[in-house]
Amino acid sequence: MMSLPACIGPYELKSVGGLVALRGPADDPAALAALRRAGAFWDKGTRSWWLRASRAERLARELSAIVDPLFNWRR
Repeated sequence: MMSLPACIGPYELKSVGGLVALRGPADDPAALAALRRAGAFWDKGTRSWWLRASRAERLARELSAIVDPLFNWRR
């Protein structure tokens, strides 16, 4: 498994045990679709999306394709 970056554009990733927390803007439909495809679930208390670490690598690749890292804008 690859090591996850700390952030991908405006999205912050944090590994906690066997889960990964992702925080970022909630108004991007492409990113929300990628999160749902990865099996992520929303936790209202932490205001984060959570998913299994085994699925985080694929999500990181998808988010990298969606987000322009230089400007933090959606492509």
